Amino acid sequence: MFMPLTPWVAPYADLPFYYVAFAVLLVAVFVSWWIRHSKFGLGLLAIRDDEDRALGLDVKTAPFKLTAYVLSAVFVGMAGAIFAYYVGSVYPDQGFNPAVDITIVIMGFLGGMGTVAGPLIGALLVTPLQQWLDLQFGGQGVNLMIYGVLFLAILLLLPRGIVPSLQERWRTWRAARKHGWLTAHPLQARSNQPAERRGEG
Repeated sequence: MFMPLTPWVAPYADLPFYYVAFAVLLVAVFVSWWIRHSKFGLGLLAIRDDEDRALGLDVKTAPFKLTAYVLSAVFVGMAGAIFAYYVGSVYPDQGFNPAVDITIVIMGFLGGMGTVAGPLIGALLVTPLQQWLDLQFGGQGVNLMIYGVLFLAILLLLPRGIVPSLQERWRTWRAARKHGWLTAHPLQARSNQPAERRGEG
């Protein structure tokens, strides 16, 4: 199926697609951030950890999962519509391209599932690699094998993703630094405590 031709002419034909895609990205990031800090997002976390227990705590698991599915499908569908108009045509193999599916999964796992910044970082790292692999090995299908190896490597070496791992290292470093300071300055640390905690109240 061929899409209608856009009225924009070179060299500015790509700019409208860029601005529309950027606007969709901003809306998607805002919605993700809102969900992460809302009661709805807390319910999704409860379902992820233990769906039966969440159901016992009066979390309506079926509507929650359906809403999450619809929200994710809306933004993926919008991205697909933008891409279809950008390319100018739609073929069946584009809708079932395994390279696209696996790269989306790699982006999420590499950056960090359950975070707002994780998929963005994953997309920035994976997209250039995807373009290069598709150009070099797309015809032979070798790119799919490379994607599989990369996905397994991420699961084994960086199972939580970049953002959660960095956050954990940052907390560990701060705790170690605070512990080292308390060890080196015990008197000053004791003097900074409230009187009740020092037993003086």
